[in-house]
Amino acid sequence: LIDDIFAAVAASIPLSCFFFVMQYALIPATANRPTKGSGISTSVKRSEMLTRRVQSIADRWILVVPLKGYLFFGSALKVTNLISQMIADELEYPPNQRLRYVIFDCKLLDGMDTSAATALKEVRLQAANENIRFFWSSVSPKFIAQLKDWRLISSPNDCFEKFDAAVLAVEERIVRFLRSMQEHWLQLH
Repeated sequence: LIDDIFAAVAASIPLSCFFFVMQYALIPATANRPTKGSGISTSVKRSEMLTRRVQSIADRWILVVPLKGYLFFGSALKVTNLISQMIADELEYPPNQRLRYVIFDCKLLDGMDTSAATALKEVRLQAANENIRFFWSSVSPKFIAQLKDWRLISSPNDCFEKFDAAVLAVEERIVRFLRSMQEHWLQLH
C-alpha cells in the first residue's frame, strides 16, 4: 500500500508541474500593450507649455510594460522579444530621440522565476548598451531584494513602490534636460 502511495505521488508531481506551466503559459505576460510616455498622466501640475514639452519627449523616451501573472522562461521571452525589437527599431532615430527608460509596472505581477530573470537580464544588458535604463514600479522590498540578487537592478533607485513615482522620476530627468537645452540656447544668443 505504501509503495502504491509513493508511486501515485511520484506520478502526480510531474503532472502537476506540467499543468502549472500550461496554465501560466496561456496567460499573457503583460496586462496591456506597452505604452509610450505621452499616454501616461501623472499627478504633477505644470504649466500647459511645459506639460506639452514633457509629454513630447516622454513619448520618445519612456516605455511602460505592465507585467502580470507569473513570469517564467516562456512568458518572459514574449516580453524580452518585444523589448529587443523595440530597441532595434529605435536605432533608426537620432540618439536624442531614442527610448531611454523602460518602466516595468509590477502591480499585477505574481512573481518570477530564475529563468525569467535570466532572460530579462540579457535584454537589460542589450538595453544598457543603447543607454536604456530599466525601472521597476509597484514593487515590494522583498521583490527588490530578488531583483538585486538576479542583477536586474544596478541600484535600489531603479525601484519604486508606486508607478507614479517611477514616472515622476523620469519626468524630472526630462525637465532637467529641457532646462539644460534652454540654457544651451541662451548661451548661443
